[in-house]
Order: sequence, then C-alpha cells, then structure tokens
Amino acid sequence: AATLAACEAADAMLLGAVGGPRWSDPSAPVRPEQALLALRRHFELFANLRP
Repeated sequence: AATLAACEAADAMLLGAVGGPRWSDPSAPVRPEQALLALRRHFELFANLRP
C-alpha cells in the first residue's frame, strides 16, 4: 500500500529489472513480476517501451 501511494504521489515512475535466479522457480507462489503487473493494471498502462 505504501509503494502504491508513493507511485500515485510521484510525477513519474522508473521501473527497473526484477527477478533473477533466486526467483526462477515457475511453481513459486509469488513471483517478482506480479508486482509490476499489478502496478501496470492499477495505472491502466498497456505499453512496455524499451530502448
């Protein structure tokens, strides 16, 4: 909840890489990318632009 409030109060968000070998188990109950997907869903973002 605190992260979401901070994102809402900010003028912009910069998202970096998530995950790694520690979280590479596909059967894990929680995965790092779930947080990014939740942020994109909350802010109704649909594009993932990369350089």
